[in-house]
Amino acid sequence: MLTRSTGRRCGLPFGSVQCLLPQLALWQRFNVSCSRSVLRDGRPRRARHPAAMSRTAPITARLKGTNMQIQNTIAAARPSAVIERAELAGAFAKLTTVVEKRPHLPILATARVVAHGEFARLSATDLDTEIHIDIPAAIDARFSLCLDAHKFADLLKKAPAADMVAFEAPEADDEKMAADFERIRYSLPVLPSADFPDISQDMVAAKVFELDGRTFRDSLAAVEGAISTEETRFYLNGVFIHRPDWTADGSAQLVMVATDGHRLYRQTITAPEGTEGMPGVILPRKLVGVLLKLWKGKAAPETVRLRVTGERIELTWQGVRIVARPIDGTFPDYTRVIPMHNDNVAEFSAAAMLEAIKGLAAISPERGRAVRIEAAEGEPLRLSMIDPENGTAETTLAAVYTGAPIEIGFRASQLAEILAEVGEPARAAMSDASGPVVITGDRPGWTGVLMPMRV
Repeated sequence: MLTRSTGRRCGLPFGSVQCLLPQLALWQRFNVSCSRSVLRDGRPRRARHPAAMSRTAPITARLKGTNMQIQNTIAAARPSAVIERAELAGAFAKLTTVVEKRPHLPILATARVVAHGEFARLSATDLDTEIHIDIPAAIDARFSLCLDAHKFADLLKKAPAADMVAFEAPEADDEKMAADFERIRYSLPVLPSADFPDISQDMVAAKVFELDGRTFRDSLAAVEGAISTEETRFYLNGVFIHRPDWTADGSAQLVMVATDGHRLYRQTITAPEGTEGMPGVILPRKLVGVLLKLWKGKAAPETVRLRVTGERIELTWQGVRIVARPIDGTFPDYTRVIPMHNDNVAEFSAAAMLEAIKGLAAISPERGRAVRIEAAEGEPLRLSMIDPENGTAETTLAAVYTGAPIEIGFRASQLAEILAEVGEPARAAMSDASGPVVITGDRPGWTGVLMPMRV
């Protein structure tokens, strides 16, 4: 009979129950995979548990001689899993971008952990967005439970140093699982995985295509600033992505658009194969935010695989799968608000204009103050801001202007935000003091439209 200490010596975190034949095989494979990895400085990583590789073989041989006893013991054993802590920390950091901190249902605060072949599949949802992450694990095929996502993510940050984390599912009449961090063992409340909701659905008729990860991320980031937060016009609370049937140059384009009614950002990229006949869908604001968090900096994947229907959108990359419900509404015909014949055009440095606006805004603490711009051919732009209590600020900006003299005003904060996206040099095409202004720069495929305000 194997003792708990024997289990420890053979590299396993629990007692004799963990030294059964199936767990040994999984643990052995897991140690092999760990031993092949390398540390961050490039040195080969030593096997996590050296004793496991040398001592599991004789134990396995002894167990093979008592098949009936093994089968009976396995049936009574509590399902368990052993997962590398770094893998868990990375996965839970992604899961918590979807999980709300105070959901209306307790199950929505949890992450589900289940066996999926030689991987542990971790899932989280808010009923509109669902995320699944597969990470390597030595895991019992019966293992399945839900634990609090944010609390366990904090525990992974604060618990004492441990390379591995071992889980033991609760008994049938218990509501707590065991999490062993080598030196400390925690008992944590769990919920049954059968209660976990699933928003996935059959997507046989979906349009399937792939996008370059960085291009997709940069395109979403380029239009995110114009997403509306006004709940009454819910169909503006996201990014509309579609493939137009017609384009001016006849090329196949994939277009992403967002607007809040005061400004509109549009980004076009080359449409990949598979987008023909794709239904236009509105990606919810939260989904866009989640993707931009997950793909920040160098974390952007090389390729993202998308499957799109009118009711679901699925994104898959590097062991991560997200399924989301598009916003159920009709995005307005944005092409009608993009002027095509604005003849009064000013070209200037976006960075210089942005710096000037910041300087003018120092006169007024109110974010909604307007900046007035006066333009005339052969003269620099004159910028000013007035605050009834604090006075007036004025400056000039070098520019090339063609067209009739014009005085126009913009909300300073909105103009500053659009200038941060446009690139150099900036080009503003105007019709009059009240019509929408088209702003472009050297950023390929990007167009901004900004409504002026009365000054």
